[in-house]
Amino acid sequence: MLPAVMTPPRTPRKHTDIIRDLVPLKGRRVLDVGCGDGALIRFLAREGAKATGLEIGAAVLATARSHPREADEAYVEGAGQNLPFADGSFDLVIYLNAFHHV
Repeated sequence: MLPAVMTPPRTPRKHTDIIRDLVPLKGRRVLDVGCGDGALIRFLAREGAKATGLEIGAAVLATARSHPREADEAYVEGAGQNLPFADGSFDLVIYLNAFHHV
């Protein structure tokens, strides 16, 4: 029997760090489906993206809109299974914390 190999535990990475490492955001049109309180939208805007958040609930959108603006981010009410945008409207669509609701 081979001895067990001990590997050090990995430090979890923030999703914002992973997105920043994978995609150049500056100047990109980015949609966050299920944007919740808009935290990711504000991050994307700070990184130079033209960020749009889509959220199904008006109350949650009100919370997102209540935060100070970072740039020209926008928030739209709508559902992820029926996006209210024309094809090709975005360079990147993030469906991070909402896909399991569809």
